[in-house]
Amino acid sequence: MRRSVLTALFVILSAGAAWPAEQISEADFRKATIRMDPKVREPMRDIETLIACLNTWSPGEGKRDNKVEIIRTGADRFTISAPLRSATNMYFEVFHEYNAPIAVLRRMEYKFPERNAYQQITDAETKRAALHSACPSL
Repeated sequence: MRRSVLTALFVILSAGAAWPAEQISEADFRKATIRMDPKVREPMRDIETLIACLNTWSPGEGKRDNKVEIIRTGADRFTISAPLRSATNMYFEVFHEYNAPIAVLRRMEYKFPERNAYQQITDAETKRAALHSACPSL
């Protein structure tokens, strides 16, 4: 009995404990490079560039002044919300790689006003296409 308890304890501890995420500052989040997949480096810009683009995004001629909000949802998680064609939310998880902040876009969602429902995007290719359609400079 004692041996099985010790074996179970060893398995649990060797599997790795869930450590709390490192607290990421909003300043680090703003300068973080965007990625669609945490393991794939890609030529993307930073969150500050995304925010500037979303602020002035317009579905037609000219630019408009959109209210872009950053909301902390965890120690290493942030949500960016903007009123584009409809309410749009982007969910990011931040980590450091070689002492540089990386913001992984985990999912996007946008609202279908006529159905009062949200559509979620989680695959890397569709997230990348959606970001580039709103902000080609990314």
